[in-house]
Amino acid sequence: MKKFIQIVLLYFSPLLLWGLVGEVNAQQAQLDSIQNLLVKKNDGDEKELQLLNAIAPLQVNINPDDALNNSEKAIALAQKLKNQSELAVAYNNKGFILLRKSEYADANSFLKKALSINTELKNQNGIADNQTYLAEILRRQGESDSAKIILEKSLLIYQQQKNTNGIANVYYYLGLVYRNLSDTKNMLLFVDKAIALYIQTRNEAGQALAINAKGVYFFQTGDNAMAIKLMGNAAKIDERIGNLYGLASDYGNLGNGYGEITDLPRSIDYTLKAQRIHEQMGNLHMLANNYINIGILYYDLNQFNKALNYTQKGTALFEQLNINNSMYRNGLSYCGLLYSNLNDTHKAFEYLNKSLALNIAAKDEWGLSSCYLPLGIVCFKTNKYDEAIVHLKKALAIDEKIENASGMLWEYLYLGKAIAKASDEVLIKLTINPNQKSKLILDYFQRAIRGGEKNQTKKLLQDTYEELSKYCEAQGNNKLSFEYYKKFIAYKDSIMNTDNSNSISLLQLQYDTEKKEQQITLLTKESKLQQTELQKQSTTRNALIVACALIALLAGVIYNRYRIKQKANTAIEKTLHHLKTTQEQLVEHEKLASLGKFTADVAREIEAPVKQINQLTKLNRTLILNIKKNNSIDEANELKNNLLRIFNYGKEADAVVKKVLTETRKVQG
Repeated sequence: MKKFIQIVLLYFSPLLLWGLVGEVNAQQAQLDSIQNLLVKKNDGDEKELQLLNAIAPLQVNINPDDALNNSEKAIALAQKLKNQSELAVAYNNKGFILLRKSEYADANSFLKKALSINTELKNQNGIADNQTYLAEILRRQGESDSAKIILEKSLLIYQQQKNTNGIANVYYYLGLVYRNLSDTKNMLLFVDKAIALYIQTRNEAGQALAINAKGVYFFQTGDNAMAIKLMGNAAKIDERIGNLYGLASDYGNLGNGYGEITDLPRSIDYTLKAQRIHEQMGNLHMLANNYINIGILYYDLNQFNKALNYTQKGTALFEQLNINNSMYRNGLSYCGLLYSNLNDTHKAFEYLNKSLALNIAAKDEWGLSSCYLPLGIVCFKTNKYDEAIVHLKKALAIDEKIENASGMLWEYLYLGKAIAKASDEVLIKLTINPNQKSKLILDYFQRAIRGGEKNQTKKLLQDTYEELSKYCEAQGNNKLSFEYYKKFIAYKDSIMNTDNSNSISLLQLQYDTEKKEQQITLLTKESKLQQTELQKQSTTRNALIVACALIALLAGVIYNRYRIKQKANTAIEKTLHHLKTTQEQLVEHEKLASLGKFTADVAREIEAPVKQINQLTKLNRTLILNIKKNNSIDEANELKNNLLRIFNYGKEADAVVKKVLTETRKVQG
């Protein structure tokens, strides 16, 4: 099961489907050149549209968010210019970028829009491109049969159009599809074809990916040394051409490879490197894969709680993406195995049976193998030796059929262990001759050892020699038991010596520290944004207050002019209307006095929150300096609380302004 999960992880490697080729300097120079042209070109014409469609594919392996932004600009501009051909390209670009970001529903929608336009325009290469990406979505979601049919249609179109790089892309994806269909011979055939064509077209990004995929074959057949070599070659190419997306896949695969030969410090190192890039690129699908991969590594370290935490993160992310593929199902199987090690048998069988049902429905032989093996292990641990042997034999039969060498070795080990523990009655029930018990046990253990030594699988060898030592001791052969025990200790020490433990702890600490630093950086950035927003709000409030004061002043001027006019008009009738005029003046004076008192009250009400805002702002400056200097989470939290208080004081001042406006309207009335 472990090997299957590692192999599936290898398959979600990226492909630069736009045929980017050449040396790293040429690729980077091309990207820089287009960026410079875009800076100068802001006319909203056909040339800018072509530049936007050209730059998005170059950016997708480095910064998918920039690529997505430019593809959206291209869509808007193509619609404005009514350029259907370039609109299809922009839709296609956005669909593929969203595919990379694991947003499959939206990716599918944009690719189908592009396909509709290309079909109307009879653009054969465009149709083949769209179909290829749509097939990749299906493959990632576990619908390999449907993906195969669509890819074969794309292949015919590319061949008719003599599009060599398109043919290479389809060969690559067909290799992945055949792997999912457990057809390893066709998988290797198509991957080799893809490598040859990528070399011919000088498409180094595609070449690295196909080499990466070829490494899967050697993992499967048990040649871990060759697999690691191929992954290393792929990583060298991706490092040189600056392909971050491909590099993350290479690092993840190297982590798998070193984990298989139980070089755990290197395995953890490469896996965490892959994790950093996946997080940076926002590729949730690969991130889910990597979580499960880290879970496997911690399982090998016997850190079962940490392993379960990572594995469940991976399965939860797959569920969030609504993906029911082989990797998700095998993540469930691994959760079951981990719960067994944590002595929660109920949860163990719950997860394993769920995975088994999903794999039966999907007719996934690799998935079934990776279910039956852990089911056999859990049954063995719960002393259900008859059920253990049945499940292990089912797993072995499937792995022999699909040539899963690594799975077969673990099945040999646990079949030997289960038969050694089973009673004669159980063996007879399973049509196993009890008289052949000893011979059968040793045969299974020796098969495991031969394969383990060939594949350099130290963990398997450690466990097998331990079981052989116990079995020989039970048979009274203490000398041979001691020899096997020494080998067991030697492998155990080589796997988890002090240096390895310290290296692994240091790598995990470094990764955790980086995560905390990122959180502090984000928090500081958030506080700056909030401060800027508060300053804007403060400026707006001050402007409102000034406006209110001007309105009140203008009202006073207008009123005074009205009074002067009234005096002139009523001068003749001054005596008769003296009493009435006096009364009106008294009313008006009372209003002005009331307004003056109100203005003083407003000033006092605004003064308090403004004073608090000023004090908190000074305090926040000090906190920001301390956060930058000490990376203090407590001070960061205090800063966040202060910002909330500033916001509340701002709301209080805002309420005062609204009150001013209300009273001013009354005076105007």
